[in-house]
Amino acid sequence: MIYFFYGPDSYRLLQKLKEIKERYQKVHGGSMNLVEREGPEISFSSFQDIYRQPSMFIERQLVILKNLFQTSDEFQHQLSSVIEQLDQSATLFVFYQLGKVEKKNPLFRKLKKQVKNEEFSSLRLPQAESWLDREAECYGLILQSEARSRLAGLLKGNLWLGHLTLEKIAAHLGEGEKEVSVEEVEKLADFSTSVNVFQITNALQRKDPSEALAAVNGYLDQGGRPEFLIGQFNSFLARLLYIRSLLDEGKQGWQIRQEVPFNPNQVYYLTNLAYSFSVEKLKEKIRDLLQTDLRIKTGQQLPRPALNDFLLKFSQIY
Repeated sequence: MIYFFYGPDSYRLLQKLKEIKERYQKVHGGSMNLVEREGPEISFSSFQDIYRQPSMFIERQLVILKNLFQTSDEFQHQLSSVIEQLDQSATLFVFYQLGKVEKKNPLFRKLKKQVKNEEFSSLRLPQAESWLDREAECYGLILQSEARSRLAGLLKGNLWLGHLTLEKIAAHLGEGEKEVSVEEVEKLADFSTSVNVFQITNALQRKDPSEALAAVNGYLDQGGRPEFLIGQFNSFLARLLYIRSLLDEGKQGWQIRQEVPFNPNQVYYLTNLAYSFSVEKLKEKIRDLLQTDLRIKTGQQLPRPALNDFLLKFSQIY
């Protein structure tokens, strides 16, 4: 069977992916023969090696291919020729593409026509309000009508930011079911100088430094503090490193969620990105960030060019 997911709303797409992993694990008694690969890094021959392994070694398998349309034209052509075969296989395949997709692409058309697929487009305001209500329940929060409308308007479709904001509100209000007023939203959800580190890192991962540079410089143009941004990057990379280290130890998702010293819900959304980096690469990026911070604090470099240099180097050594 094949699932195909695509669209710019990475939060809901990755949440759907998490649900499939958990359902697959539950159906197959907790076992998880999982293979995840990144589009630009895989050849069609290595992809075939994955799903053609003898059944005597692997009875059930879940194969996830991220950023499908960043594979080569040759890969896409060859994959298109075996779609029917793969869809009838006992192996479960999940192909997904974050961001924009060229809908005239032949492989895209074939997948849309022949396999289970779902588009994760950016939510409009009424949809975002409904999503906020559901997400708030996970934190024991009840959004008052005015608070819900205000928060949805501030988010402008950025559900990652919504997730982090609700997490912040829940931490501020403490345990137990809490009602959230518009005053609390105004106090705790100031997006005038907000920045989405996950979005920036994803852009760098896609080898799109222009998007990352635009986000960071836009943040600085609004009066954002460089030290805040560096702190956000450091925290983000440290969490990726923690997860990547546990993955290398062979830990499963549920085990990782029990061990991390931060909100375990974040493991769902960071695991896919953690797979994209080795432990050494993450340590290298953290060292680069600390050197950037040092150059700024000692006056060797102004904040804006220092951060731009960090982003460009990040994209080059990815």
